Amino acid sequence: MFLAHATMKTLDKFLRQDQYKSVLELGSGRASTPRICQHLEGREGAYFLSLEDSQVWYNKVTPLIEKYDFVDYELSPLCTRKRGVWYSHKFTRKFDLIFIDGPGKMRSKPKGIQRRIKQVQKSSRCPIRPRVKAGSQSLGLMDYVLPACKNGTVIVVDCRIASGLHYLQCYRKFFKFEWRGKKVPQQRLSGIVKKGRKFQPLLTYPIREVTIIHVRKLHKLGVDS
Repeated sequence: MFLAHATMKTLDKFLRQDQYKSVLELGSGRASTPRICQHLEGREGAYFLSLEDSQVWYNKVTPLIEKYDFVDYELSPLCTRKRGVWYSHKFTRKFDLIFIDGPGKMRSKPKGIQRRIKQVQKSSRCPIRPRVKAGSQSLGLMDYVLPACKNGTVIVVDCRIASGLHYLQCYRKFFKFEWRGKKVPQQRLSGIVKKGRKFQPLLTYPIREVTIIHVRKLHKLGVDS
């Protein structure tokens, strides 16, 4: 999958730091997946799990990373849940960094998956309109990755405007959000994300490129950190 330049720079910024040893990637790519491997190579305790739902992309990326022994690259079909579409993999560990760059475009997905995404778009509390529809296939993934998070986990979301807005609406009281280093003023969030309110003020931030989420207060969500 194509990776925005700002997203690659963001991943580099975090992964150059030795504290990030375990990485989860949702949606592999010929740029991002090998790049993450390169950062983790030689790092003590390194572990990288990459989940891909497309057989085509799985076949493209496998030869690029098969030499790394700390990588689990898994073909993980999509499944429908009440609050969106998840990967079928069940987590057994927590991660320092999570990169959301999947699933890919819905036109290549099964009809049942496409219908579920449309249902979630309609029920979302944030304004999923044509201008911010991009990336709406990832609306349910925050609920999916919560069991894989701990306090201090960093989540990087690539070019998914709808999902960035949705995560902000649902989790702004618990997590810290920023776009390319710009923190969203907390006092403005309530008005920006209310159903039916204009979303243009939020789009003054570079949300189109990369959303960075700093996980904290997991106990208030009932998640073991």
